[in-house]
Amino acid sequence: MSLIDGICLDRRSNIWTSSVDEVLRYQPDGTLIGRLSAPEIFETICGGGPALKRIHISA
Repeated sequence: MSLIDGICLDRRSNIWTSSVDEVLRYQPDGTLIGRLSAPEIFETICGGGPALKRIHISA
């Protein structure tokens, strides 16, 4: 299942998005380049941190 809720961009313009129980990372052209599984269903994500190197997940 792929229900996108949260979305953010990193410094390289890669797209990070939530999809029920995983975080997906896409290149700007739409190519999927990464997947992070989460231990539970979560609501949304956003980028942040001092050097913009963190993904915050709201569960």
